[in-house]
Amino acid sequence: TTTTTSTTAAAATTSRQHGDDKKKAKKTRKAATMKLVPIDHAYTLPNFRQLSDANFEWLYWRQAREPFSEETKDYVLSLDPFFDASVLIRLGIPEECAITVVITTLFLQRCVSAGMTLSEIGDMIQRQGVGESPSVLENIVSEALLEHEEAIGRRKGASRDSRQCSPLNRGGGL
Repeated sequence: TTTTTSTTAAAATTSRQHGDDKKKAKKTRKAATMKLVPIDHAYTLPNFRQLSDANFEWLYWRQAREPFSEETKDYVLSLDPFFDASVLIRLGIPEECAITVVITTLFLQRCVSAGMTLSEIGDMIQRQGVGESPSVLENIVSEALLEHEEAIGRRKGASRDSRQCSPLNRGGGL
């Protein structure tokens, strides 16, 4: 699992704020176990079934409405979301969150290929208005899940095979 240095940093900051001697702060830092914990990871990399909270403050910035440079397009199109997801899973990130990387990267690549701006892309990911209606991306994910579940059902019925394909499997449906 990942960990955070917040205990150590808080102890060092408190020591300085309250005028305690530096030796005490050093002892606290050495004694504390260092841990790294992702902050707000549920919003940074949510489960792909829970994309409704996407909220982009930059959506209406002027630069978000500008076209991508050729260099940026080339970079986005060179991303390998399946490799990235496999790395995240090896690091202990839940598969459902790693699938989010695959879905959003493929979505980004399709949008960039279509010549869309960051603002237009973000507008398709973020719910509009008061957020009661699913976003375009949420609808795409819902439809893909239904198709995947139907395909699994058809395969189970036809072959009596109880194995399920992971959506991360390149042939798995998402």
